[in-house]
Amino acid sequence: MINIVVPYSNFTLIWYYDNRGFDVVYPSVNITFLLFKSEDANYNDYINAWKNPIFTKTLKLSEIQPGPQRTDGKPVYQWDWDTNFYSDEESYTQPPSLNAQYKFRIVGDGKDIKTNADHFDCYRDGDLTPGSTSAFYIVENKPLGNNYKPLVIENSALSIYKSAKFMTTIIILFIVSVLLVF
Repeated sequence: MINIVVPYSNFTLIWYYDNRGFDVVYPSVNITFLLFKSEDANYNDYINAWKNPIFTKTLKLSEIQPGPQRTDGKPVYQWDWDTNFYSDEESYTQPPSLNAQYKFRIVGDGKDIKTNADHFDCYRDGDLTPGSTSAFYIVENKPLGNNYKPLVIENSALSIYKSAKFMTTIIILFIVSVLLVF
């Protein structure tokens, strides 16, 4: 699955913490969102991963919205990222490149060994590790132009009937041609 984000739109991040049956310490103060180019967020190169965020935003937990409810009762959170890259310039170290792949890293209470190793003494047993999103592309939203015809999508049960009728015709022609050969 390819996720696409268009500049000047809202992109909602929805996440939950999977405690996997253990007693955990959920974030209680803030959540930090860090945006990385996909090559800087490579789990296969963990030593060099997560070092160069191009976007950093820390929000108080009270500014994070509750997300949709899960049936197992785990808390779900959501945050709307405004992709107008010029309205929040202080959060960016560089503007995102269009048509490039990115990942978000979500850190609770600043507890991330990769980006906050200087404050390792604040960690305790049960702290949740940071999570990351699937990779997504930020793409330029351009009109297709006049070179493309509008795509016609039939939205009725008749479209299934037409395809079945077409397949029946193909099968009958195949059988007739086989009979004529023998």
